[in-house]
Amino acid sequence: DKDDMYPGLAMKCRVGGKPSESDELRKMLYEAILLLCRTRIGRDFLRKKKIYPVLREVHKFENSFQVPIEEHIEALEIIVEQTILLDEPDVD
Repeated sequence: DKDDMYPGLAMKCRVGGKPSESDELRKMLYEAILLLCRTRIGRDFLRKKKIYPVLREVHKFENSFQVPIEEHIEALEIIVEQTILLDEPDVD
């Protein structure tokens, strides 16, 4: 399952060996991934690098807060939907 996964991809979501607790940093990362989802090339790249296992763990992390940030969870769900569940036409 980890063949073709970008080396250390899971660690890229971490700061100092644990997930970043900075709301702004995480939001920025999710927005950057959402931008990749806007094109077929970006979605294909994310699929090829097998981002889903990382997204699954990040989703668990986001849900672990007493008051999860709904905007973050929604962004992650959109990323999963666009990269794993469907392939919609490009958005210009």
